[in-house]
Amino acid sequence: PSFLITVDPNGTVMEDGVNPAFTEAFGWSGEEMGGRSFLDLVATEYQYVDRMTIANAANGVVQAERESSWLPRQGRPRTVAWTARPVLDPQGRDIVLVAGTDVTVRRRREEETRASEERFRAVVDSAPVAIVEVGLDDKVKLWNPAAERIFGWAEKDVIGGDVPFVPPESRGEFQMLVERVRDGAVETGYETVRVRQDGSPVPVSISTAPVHDAAGNVVAHMGVISDISDRKQQEE
Repeated sequence: PSFLITVDPNGTVMEDGVNPAFTEAFGWSGEEMGGRSFLDLVATEYQYVDRMTIANAANGVVQAERESSWLPRQGRPRTVAWTARPVLDPQGRDIVLVAGTDVTVRRRREEETRASEERFRAVVDSAPVAIVEVGLDDKVKLWNPAAERIFGWAEKDVIGGDVPFVPPESRGEFQMLVERVRDGAVETGYETVRVRQDGSPVPVSISTAPVHDAAGNVVAHMGVISDISDRKQQEE
């Protein structure tokens, strides 16, 4: 399934120097590619480094895998992870074997995942409410700026440690809430009291839900916590 191309030391594709997988993916036959420069296949911004990669391979140095954008006869460019290594042809001449794999879909998914993570991070960082994620080991995995403003602990002092804002008298209540959520329940508007770093109590409203992995297993729980001190004062 890999794309195989044989080129001479100058980067010229050998006669019938591409395999069927390459032809199927890029639309160029061996007859059409024979005698053409390998760089004709490569997007302009990659050509300089790719030329050096072929030249180094021709000098006997196996090249580490790199990625380039290759141009098919029709359609969008494809991202290909490829290597170049020196080999001998049947006549004993030094040539270069290029072996590549299409990673376009993988790279696109990685970019989409990265963009999604960046959007999530932007929402978390700008949210006016505390957002806290706690793993199955009861250690804090996420602590946003609003959590620091409401409770006083800095992120660097909280991540990887126990949940700091639960007072001793509320540990049982907190554990019951955690167990319900890890069993799949979603809690909304649960009102209770937590404490700040200075020990002062703060009334809060908590909405929390389980976090699942790709297989559907609960791996953590996420809580959104609002400071309701003003509302409680008004009620009193």
